[in-house]
Amino acid sequence: MKKLIYSITLVLCFGLVGCSTSDKEESKPKTENIPPVEKVSTDKEESNIYQEYHETTTPLVKEILQNNALLEQYQQELSIGIITLDDFGLLVTYELIPANDEITKKVESLKVEDELVGIHETLITMLNKLNYALLEISGAINTSDSSRMTTAIEYLDEVKKYEREFARELTKHTEVGL
Repeated sequence: MKKLIYSITLVLCFGLVGCSTSDKEESKPKTENIPPVEKVSTDKEESNIYQEYHETTTPLVKEILQNNALLEQYQQELSIGIITLDDFGLLVTYELIPANDEITKKVESLKVEDELVGIHETLITMLNKLNYALLEISGAINTSDSSRMTTAIEYLDEVKKYEREFARELTKHTEVGL
């Protein structure tokens, strides 16, 4: 019975926090087919540095988004009963955490110009917070500790904050945003 109540609490927590967009993002019209506006840069070399960084990190960002989509998929499968709480914990522990670790290693291995250190550190911080969240989810399931789940939710909120900050900074300095 305790496990059932914990499972329901877990599903509700994920349902409330999930990987949804913020109210600001929901109020924006979808503009997938609209070409980006080119930004005028006073320093063309700085713009090129950011553009190169954008091109370098795009595949890594796509990997991050794929892993986040997997997390959301597993949450949905858990909520409708396709997988058990134990299965969810195993998927997080043995699939998502190692994948996130690999992406983090790739991002940390990138050599960046001095101008890019701030934005690069934002990306690394986002990945580290995501890893903390995944570890807390795994630990919460293994120990049936709801306080660890609360901590994981707080980390996921911070991940979203850093994700928005990274996208905002990169978009500000490049012709093509995320």
